Amino acid sequence: MVSVAAAITDSEFVTMLSRCRPPGGWPSRLAVAFSGGADSTCLLFLLQRVISSREHHKGILPRAMIAINVNHGLQSSSNDMSKRARGIAKAIGVHTHEHRIAWANPPFPPRPSAGDAVEGVARAARYRALFDEMTDVGASVVAFGHHADDQVETALMRLTRGSTELGLAGMRPIRRWGMGFGAEEGGLGSFGHEGMKRWIVRPLLRVSKDRILATCAENKLEYVTDKSNFEPDLTVRNAIRHLLARPDASKLPLDELRAWPSAVAAQFAEMKKSADSLDMPIPLDITSSPEELRGAVTWAAQRLDDVENNATVALSRHSVQSPPSTFLLATDKLRAVTDPMVRMTMVLRILRYISPSPWGSVASQAGRRVASLQRVIERLWNSDPSSPDRAAFEAGARVLWTPARICADGRLKRLAPRPGERFGWIASRARPEKLLPTATELDITDVLREGLRDTQTPGAKVEVIYDNRFLLTFRPPSMPGEVSKSLLGGTGRVVVVAEAKWFWPKVIWQRAGQEDAVLARISMPEMVWYQRFEAVKEVVRSKNAPTEEPLWEEGVSIDFIRTLDEV
Repeated sequence: MVSVAAAITDSEFVTMLSRCRPPGGWPSRLAVAFSGGADSTCLLFLLQRVISSREHHKGILPRAMIAINVNHGLQSSSNDMSKRARGIAKAIGVHTHEHRIAWANPPFPPRPSAGDAVEGVARAARYRALFDEMTDVGASVVAFGHHADDQVETALMRLTRGSTELGLAGMRPIRRWGMGFGAEEGGLGSFGHEGMKRWIVRPLLRVSKDRILATCAENKLEYVTDKSNFEPDLTVRNAIRHLLARPDASKLPLDELRAWPSAVAAQFAEMKKSADSLDMPIPLDITSSPEELRGAVTWAAQRLDDVENNATVALSRHSVQSPPSTFLLATDKLRAVTDPMVRMTMVLRILRYISPSPWGSVASQAGRRVASLQRVIERLWNSDPSSPDRAAFEAGARVLWTPARICADGRLKRLAPRPGERFGWIASRARPEKLLPTATELDITDVLREGLRDTQTPGAKVEVIYDNRFLLTFRPPSMPGEVSKSLLGGTGRVVVVAEAKWFWPKVIWQRAGQEDAVLARISMPEMVWYQRFEAVKEVVRSKNAPTEEPLWEEGVSIDFIRTLDEV
């Protein structure tokens, strides 16, 4: 007997929203990624119903929302589907912003054609479009309608790439948008420091597709159906959707699996092989019933939450205050952390925090290559602090790990620790390679000159990202007169260069035939950060502090913008 799915109630949905509430609370305006399909229609309807029927100020719920519809223009029916989506949102009572992707107009690539990786290109373009629309409408949070069946789809796709059990948790209910996945600033996948202020939420991740359809049916909601999503011979993703849409709870017969197109069947066989190699209480087996598959992913998501929480505690407990843009992990008691997944998560978060690759990108976590991560874990957890071969090393993400003796006076040294002293490893940005796109010398003359010429904007400022790690904020009106005169007259330029072993940004003013002058820098002595530093700071400063006072210190702020947080 086939059970009938129940519609989602308001009280259930409010609970779902509470699980993905941004750290700073809900913004005044929430954006919703709206295709007009059943999932986003259900989400938009539930949001509108609870927002309009409750007293929800003080951040308990969003105050208002806007629907964003991305028109890829890749199908003959694209315009019609977009028009229908706008009509559906209007019937619900929400205004829609349509974003038509302007293919071949930067940052968008040329329109993909048959034979290209259409799905990947379309997804990257969609995220770019959503981000740009969020900027235009002033929304810092966007909600997606992904649900429990999408979680299974994501987990199964990751199985084909050899994912660990943590990767099988699928999507997170809330995550930071991040700096992107592209190395080129301003490119399709580059979101810069603004991406660190944006959030993606997915309230429906614990809800199955049949309950979403039941909610639409009970409330007589129209929605757009993209039939290509359920044609199993198109993509593996579509084949998975077909399997999860089975009306009964039976397992998938192996004979049916073998009868599918060869490419799809081959990937399904790889999924099954990978699943069999994992030690999970509920196997993520492609031949399992839809409910069993959802249960396996739910277990993996709970396991990931536990691992992340334990990693947060361990990072706090075993960290020592260190210079900006570095992380000092004291390893004298680190062996108390025994869970292999917690160890790996700690390393991944430190790499993402330090790396000059965009925060949130795979590159910022050493490509998540298990061999690279295990190498770091082996050195951090098992090296002898008194061993003469305890040398600095790199293992991906352009992060350098250097052994450190943590002295009582706040200094960090390379020698073996003395009795009573701690030891550990300090993670820092590795020396730049000249051929890589991340440059450590940045000419900002043109953007500052434009800022000087902008006399119409009150409180005008110029923001520059340096090495994907620092945000430099300049206030042109406060620029010293001789500097601004040289920039406007074309006789001088301003360049950001790397300073000290930590590759901190230093802003310098250059003129032909004259010595460079420092405009701004991180004005702290190097290698002196520790809780007991106060007792010796004056002696240390006299030995280490820069001798040259910056000329524009009051008009420039330098902030390290990466975070060690879980999301």
